[in-house]
Amino acid sequence: MGSAHHTTSSILIVGGGIAGLATAYHLGRAGARDVHLVEGHAELAGAASARSAAILRTVIEEPTTAALARRSKPHFLSPPEGFGTLLPRRGLVLMANWKEAAEELARLCTSPDYQLEPLDPARLKALAPHIATQPLVAFYSPDDGVIDVAELVRGFAAGARAGGVHIETGARVVGLRKAGGRVVGVQLEDGSERRAERVVLAAGAWAARLAREAGSGIELQPTRRHLLVTEPEPGLDPDWPVVWNGGDTFYSRPEGGGLMLSVCDEVHADPDLVEPLPELARAIAEGAARHLVGVGTGPAARFWVGLRTLTADDRFAVGDDPDVPGLSFAAGLGGHGMSTSFETGRLAAAHLLGKGAAEDLLPALDPARLVRRKRDPSRG
Repeated sequence: MGSAHHTTSSILIVGGGIAGLATAYHLGRAGARDVHLVEGHAELAGAASARSAAILRTVIEEPTTAALARRSKPHFLSPPEGFGTLLPRRGLVLMANWKEAAEELARLCTSPDYQLEPLDPARLKALAPHIATQPLVAFYSPDDGVIDVAELVRGFAAGARAGGVHIETGARVVGLRKAGGRVVGVQLEDGSERRAERVVLAAGAWAARLAREAGSGIELQPTRRHLLVTEPEPGLDPDWPVVWNGGDTFYSRPEGGGLMLSVCDEVHADPDLVEPLPELARAIAEGAARHLVGVGTGPAARFWVGLRTLTADDRFAVGDDPDVPGLSFAAGLGGHGMSTSFETGRLAAAHLLGKGAAEDLLPALDPARLVRRKRDPSRG
């Protein structure tokens, strides 16, 4: 909990969501010493990570993000020591009912990286009888599916602690502390400080504000995405796959006896002001009426907002701030944090320990590319 004392660490991670915990886990495994993680909520992963759709989807348009997901996937299928089952429900159908989206999906799913099973109408109906959409193309990934986020978080936290990482919850960071132009720690809401030789922003949607106030020019855009779970419905099979339509964007998956639904909205957001918008509940209901048959059109049991932090090119920010010494990032995961968590955390740790030169994906994640750039709206 927060207190009046000051502590000093070699590495201080701001944020106990999936990015911060995965980084801490790999730092601990690599033998790093004096690593401290602070999380503002009373529970770990209590903000964006807790509001995610928990979908493992490794077929991703952006090549670097896709590589991170593919390299993480074996750990979901065969969890490392200290983790329980991470993928309790498997099966993902990817489809598209718009020509441009269908062409892109077919290119990805038939590439050597994936080679997924193409679905004819009969096979699609057998896998997902509740889907009314008539897609132009559809593919099946039997080893993607639904992540047990609670177990993923528990495993990362336990592994980090076992590696000597000190994890402090209920410690809300309100600003970064600087001395001589260098970030030297953070100030907490209770007035205390935590000092460090290196501060890593893994604070999800809050990373943008903290970085900007410290003088960083890195641009990260917090956005909201609405999700809805319907009331339990008779006849709904909990083993139905995740179904994701990349044309008329809409996805569904079984959850709690009902269906989790989203229209993949992307609205700029203040992470401290994320009340759900009623018009998005209506948009989800309209999507369900178009894409589903027999289920998914009942009342909502839950309706909430998930947080996703985007970058200008849809690649993550992992590495040092080019203009603010002492400041690093593991942020801008854009809704792919769960699927890429093992590899993203490993790369962030390698960079922090001075071992990043041998990592082929790190140059594409360098935060320096994100200084004062606008996001390309054509990327959706």
